[in-house]
Amino acid sequence: MSLSPLVPFFTGLTLTGVMLIGAREHHLKVGNAEIYKFPAALGYMMFGIAVLFLGAPFLPGAKGDMDFLTFASFFWIIAALVVAFGFYLLKYRVVINDGHLSAGAYFKRQIDLRDIVAANLKRGSRSAELTLSIRAGRKILLSGMLADFDSLAQTMISCAAKNQQS
Repeated sequence: MSLSPLVPFFTGLTLTGVMLIGAREHHLKVGNAEIYKFPAALGYMMFGIAVLFLGAPFLPGAKGDMDFLTFASFFWIIAALVVAFGFYLLKYRVVINDGHLSAGAYFKRQIDLRDIVAANLKRGSRSAELTLSIRAGRKILLSGMLADFDSLAQTMISCAAKNQQS
């Protein structure tokens, strides 16, 4: 019995569940700081995917005529990359505090909110992206997958409009 026709159904069902879990998460307010981050469910989902990649070489008949270490190393490298991406998703933060914006996971960029000259919101069919233009000519891209992204986008667009008027 082939279960391959059911793969799109179960993939869609799994992604819907992850998105519903992630949609429940909202940005945090700690003191006067607002913290936007990716839903933790996405990071944990990456860890689950890594476990699948770790176990894939042990499936019966999966390796074919290759030696085990050559075959398994490909899956284990991908598992390590997926775990690194999961940690990135759990660590990434956008923090708005005392007129400053800090964004990043490991190498955080900090800017003054008065330096934002434009905020362009680009909505796609499945996701959104916010591009912040800064006076020094740099740009910061913020993903639409952040919890409460619409609130963050409205805050940044109003901040950019206020800075253009003054």
